[in-house]
Parts: sequence; structure tokens; C-alpha cells
Amino acid sequence: AASWIGDLDLAPTYRDAVLARLHRAFLGDRVRLTGRLPAREVAGALARADLFLTPSRYESHGFAVTEALAAGVPVVGWTSGGLWEYLRPGRDSIQLRWGAVDQFAKTLRRLLEDHGLRAALADGAMESARALASWPQRGKQMETALQTILAARPEGSRHARG
Repeated sequence: AASWIGDLDLAPTYRDAVLARLHRAFLGDRVRLTGRLPAREVAGALARADLFLTPSRYESHGFAVTEALAAGVPVVGWTSGGLWEYLRPGRDSIQLRWGAVDQFAKTLRRLLEDHGLRAALADGAMESARALASWPQRGKQMETALQTILAARPEGSRHARG
């Protein structure tokens, strides 16, 4: 069974379209829509998960993906976005071209059937998580980058504020 964890009211039109497709494909009883969960329940769900599927076309960072890595859960997602700056396709994740739905289905089936491949990707996910900077370190890196950008602006920039 699969779990869809996240705010179900954030994009109701999308949610309803997904539910309709699940119903038409007779998969409604195999996908559990949890809604938002407290952090402890998300951690528990990740600890039980075999795979983390990210349906987003574009994620600038993907906090949920880094949580999946920290839980040793391999990631499957599309090629767009900032996720791929720290994911290592073939080692901790599988990266698919946006819209390649048939390839996505084949990849998912392969990963569900091949325990050895999933285990290798899970090991890679843990390795990747250990290599990531901590949240405070990443916040400091972002602050430094923003300060550098602001310092490089011309004195008369119309957007510069003191």
C-alpha cells in the first residue's frame, strides 16, 4: 500500500483529480491519504517506507526528500528542480525525465520487485544524508550567500535597503 502524506486541501483540484484516477484504476483501497501529520508520525511513516516518490515537477530544495534520505529511503522523482543538486541518481535515487509516466511505472515496479536494488539505494540514501550539511549549517550558508549578493549590489540600486 502507498501513503500520500501532506496537506490535502492545499490543491483541492489536483487532489480530486488524483482521487478520481485512483478510483477509475481500482486503486483507491491501496493508497492511503493521510493529510498532514505531526513530525513524529511522518518519521514513523518514513521508517516503514520502502521508497519515497516525489511527484513535484519542480522543487527548489525538497525538505521532505532530505528527511527521506535521513531515514534511508531511496527517492524516485522527475529531473526538474534543485533536488538533483544533492541527490545522486543511481546511488540514492532514480531520476526520470518529466512526464515519462510509462518509465516511472516501470521503474517503480522494478524497485518494488528487486529487494537488492532497493537495499543498495537505501544504503546510498543514508550515505547521502550523512554528507548533507546540518540545517543550521545550511541556514548559515544561505545567509552568507544572501549577504554576498546584497554586498555586491551597486550603491544606488533601487532595491537596496539599509
